[in-house]
Amino acid sequence: MQLQWKYYYTGTQITQESGQRDMLRLDDISVIGTSTGITEYGPKIQASLFPNPNTGIFYVQISQAIAGPILLQLMDTQGKVVLSQIIEGPIKANSQLRLESSSLREGIYYCTLKTAKNDMITIPVVVLR
Repeated sequence: MQLQWKYYYTGTQITQESGQRDMLRLDDISVIGTSTGITEYGPKIQASLFPNPNTGIFYVQISQAIAGPILLQLMDTQGKVVLSQIIEGPIKANSQLRLESSSLREGIYYCTLKTAKNDMITIPVVVLR
C-alpha cells in the first residue's frame, strides 16, 4: 500500500536554527493499494415470520434445509429474552414453526434464529392485543 499527498506551506519559519515551520497543509491525499478482503454480512438463514403484526400466535417459515439445531429466541426492545426454544435438526426446506405465547404484552419484539455455525437472522415482530 502506498500513501501519497501534496503539501504546501502557508506559515513562517519559527527559528532560523531549527528550520521549523508553524503551519504545513496537506492536500490531495490518496491511498493506493488493494483491499485484502471484504467480509459480506447478511442473513444466511432464509426465513420469514407471519402474520406480522399478530396477537401472540405466529409462524416462522424456514425456506432452506438446515442440518443442525436452531436456537430461536424472542427478545423485547430491551434485549431481554422472553421466549427461547431449541429446534432440533435436520430441518426440511419450507418448514413452519408455530409459536404461541399468551404472556406477551403488546409491543415490538425481535425473533432471532441462530444455527450451530452462527448463521443468524433477526426479524422484527409486532404483537397487538
